[in-house]
Amino acid sequence: MDRVRVVHVITRFDKGGSAENTFLTLRGLDGRRYEGFLACGSPGRYPISPAEERAVEENLAALAALGVEVITLPHLVREIRPLSDLRAFVSLLGLFRRLRPVIVHTHTSKAGILGRWAAWLCRVPVIVHTPTATSSGDTSGRPRPVCSSSSSVSRPSSPIGSSP
Repeated sequence: MDRVRVVHVITRFDKGGSAENTFLTLRGLDGRRYEGFLACGSPGRYPISPAEERAVEENLAALAALGVEVITLPHLVREIRPLSDLRAFVSLLGLFRRLRPVIVHTHTSKAGILGRWAAWLCRVPVIVHTPTATSSGDTSGRPRPVCSSSSSVSRPSSPIGSSP
């Protein structure tokens, strides 16, 4: 029996809430039934503390031990960068066409927007998005215009996929 391919997409795999949720979800997959993949932005792009770096390395090693393939998408960045965003979108299209996943599960705003549209265009049967604090209205520490523009951009993606 073929295993169901599941691709998780996240902008940054750090020690934040979204990354921890992604890690726990991948770790909880039954390896006999599911084949897990993690597509994420470059790990070295953002400064993190040595303790956080060790924790991320431990999480990546734990995923590798479970057979989860980690795919780095260097153009998938948190900031709004139109050229990088387009490159990340094209990379996701290629990844989904190559892997032909049954499920794409996106995390974080940028990964959610790009990943859901790419999955929809590739006719992925199941598309899931887990909203994060910013996409659910928490603007702590962010200027209001940034949060407002994030909501305006992500709103058209809402009908694509479901939220748990």
